[in-house]
Amino acid sequence: MTKKKPYHANNWKEYAAAPSDMFEPVSYEDFMDWKLTQWELSSSHVCIIRATTKKGKVKEYSYKLFGAAQKKINKLMSDNKIIELCIADDEQVAFIRREDDGSE
Repeated sequence: MTKKKPYHANNWKEYAAAPSDMFEPVSYEDFMDWKLTQWELSSSHVCIIRATTKKGKVKEYSYKLFGAAQKKINKLMSDNKIIELCIADDEQVAFIRREDDGSE
C-alpha cells in the first residue's frame, strides 16, 4: 500500500492577490542573466549531472565527492543510450552531446 504524500501549503494566493507595485520590476535581460549565469550549488555538493537518453528520458545525479562524480561521468560516457550530459559545478555548466551516428 502506498503512502499519500503530505500536503505542503504554499502562499500562491497571497502572491497572486498582491498589487504589482509590491514587486521590484526586472527586465527580461536581467532575469535571464540571473537565471543562466548566477546559479549556486549547495556547499555540500561538488556537481550535478543530468543525463538524457535517446528516448528523451532525463535522469539527474548529484555528488558530494569529486571522485564519485568522475566515475559516474565516465560510466555515462561509455553508455551508448546516453546522448547528452549536462554537468554543473560551482564554476561552469558543460554540455556534452554525442553525435548521432544513425545506429540504435
